[in-house]
Amino acid sequence: MLTIINIFPIFKKHFKTLKEDTNTVSIILLFFIGPLLGSIILVYFDFLISPNIINSLIATFSILVGFCINILILLLGAKKKETEIENKLVEHLSYNVLYELVIGLFILFLGFIFLIILSKTKITTLPFYFFSVIVYFLVFNFLVTLLMISKRIYALLFIKLKSDGGINHVENSGKENNK
Repeated sequence: MLTIINIFPIFKKHFKTLKEDTNTVSIILLFFIGPLLGSIILVYFDFLISPNIINSLIATFSILVGFCINILILLLGAKKKETEIENKLVEHLSYNVLYELVIGLFILFLGFIFLIILSKTKITTLPFYFFSVIVYFLVFNFLVTLLMISKRIYALLFIKLKSDGGINHVENSGKENNK
């Protein structure tokens, strides 16, 4: 029954793509330690989640989740590419965007829950600090993953332009203008 909403295969495939592209230490540092340190530092210096921050996060992540859905639809519409590198990039991007979509939806869900909790409790409770760390961690993780997705989209675009002669055409037209 719960298999219909089981998101763990998405996480598994996402981390498998990371392992294929880099070593485990880099993954842990970039996607876990960095976001965790950033979120702990923010909470330590009393940059706690407030209703204004939550409202901003909800608005921002609503847009970013829509962006992820659009990228996913574009990737699903991509034909089988001529090169193995392009096919691998499309596959990795698909899993990465799915992961990003789940994290974005989770941030939205936590934001709504947080607004409900904030309306009923005081801000100085220990669970509130823990909850703030979790939200900030997810936001930092989302942003790092978004940067990685952007780089992979750039790589796919670069390969596409190079195979279509777009880069050589641009380089050659620049040389002709300099003469």
